[in-house]
Amino acid sequence: MRLGGFLQGCRLRGTGSPNANGSNGGATFGIVALIAALAACSSSADTDSGGADVNSTVVPQDASIEAGPGGDASLAPDSRLTSDAGVSFRDSPQRSDGGTGKGIDAAESEAEPTHVDAASPSVDGGDASSPYLAVCETSLCLGGQVFRVKGATAYGEYDDPSTEIAAALAANVNTLEMVEFETEYHTLSDTMSEATWTRVDKFVAAVSSAGLHVIFNLSSYGQSLEAAGQTATTVDWMPYLKFITTRVNTVSHVTYREDPTIAMFELFGEIPQPTGTGTNGTPQEMTDFYHRTLGELATLDPSHLRSTGGFSYLDAANASGTG
Repeated sequence: MRLGGFLQGCRLRGTGSPNANGSNGGATFGIVALIAALAACSSSADTDSGGADVNSTVVPQDASIEAGPGGDASLAPDSRLTSDAGVSFRDSPQRSDGGTGKGIDAAESEAEPTHVDAASPSVDGGDASSPYLAVCETSLCLGGQVFRVKGATAYGEYDDPSTEIAAALAANVNTLEMVEFETEYHTLSDTMSEATWTRVDKFVAAVSSAGLHVIFNLSSYGQSLEAAGQTATTVDWMPYLKFITTRVNTVSHVTYREDPTIAMFELFGEIPQPTGTGTNGTPQEMTDFYHRTLGELATLDPSHLRSTGGFSYLDAANASGTG
């Protein structure tokens, strides 16, 4: 488990080394940091009645979040975040184990996390009757109360959910990000296999029983498409998204699109830089991909929050040598 959701006095920035495709190997920076930013920072908001997309961009000194249905929230450049624990959040270094590392993998910290939470305040616009995580004004909310994500990324422990959950509870973590959860690393035929999803079912059901939440990071589907020689941003992800959202968990017997254990779906964090070479696609193809795929996911599952994922390639040096 990668601890990374406790933020205090830190900037959103990445320090991981980009891989050959221009994206960072670690998966802890994008969504956990952005959700915590949305939940913890004070920022301007405009109320509308749109969907529940959370479109997130991560750059060294700038981060922005757009969110509904509670409104649009933005984090100003160089803003500092506050939370109720004192651990700084930094991007993880590139993984050298092909995504199969196991155990607790803690982010660099400046202080030990606290295990004591203040009572969550109520928030305007929160639906106390809804079991789903939502955006209310400038905060995440659950059951009409502000919900502050204290997140960590699970790596390689999906066959042993009890160990991972025990570590999360000991660290006062309330949300686990699921990433690289397939049984075969970046193998397209395994992304919708029963072997993969039976294991995922068990993990999600165990997280639910412990009263925690999960964030589904679907980036490995895009990476599996690339490993198969396809440009992930030009492939229609509808069959994959439909497979997930309509699946009935074999342990809890809850359909995924109706499971409040799920806090959010993240489409493709750490997407390769859209250079137009190889399987990376072009900037226009990437833009079209997010518009199309977020819309498809909203149609299939209107209840859960949706995110683009972080664009960590923006941390890489450009042609002029600057980030």
